Amino acid sequence: MTERITYEFSDEGIGKALTALGTTEQAIATNLSAMGHKGLVGSESNDPVARYVRDVIPRARSVEVYLDPVRGDAHVIAFDGQGNAVAADLPLPVQAFVTSFDMGKYPNLISEEFDAA
Repeated sequence: MTERITYEFSDEGIGKALTALGTTEQAIATNLSAMGHKGLVGSESNDPVARYVRDVIPRARSVEVYLDPVRGDAHVIAFDGQGNAVAADLPLPVQAFVTSFDMGKYPNLISEEFDAA
């Protein structure tokens, strides 16, 4: 059985987790699918990337993915439920994936279920 890789609850840890997703939009989609991470289109806290980060950073209780191309703002924030937060910029391939996912390019990764975790 393959051991699940996890990352520390830190700015560096969230950055490493995002980088580990892949170097291209398609690789990220493939990896998220292989890990079973689906999400809601247009949701900051329930897209596949947010669910992935919540899974690989065990201390993260909630995660929000922000992508605002008009303002040039693209980052992820994870909260531990005790008032602590960590953040990292979204790597360009992850930005491309999130944009395409929200446009419906990856229907196999779309879930109709809200994950309140």
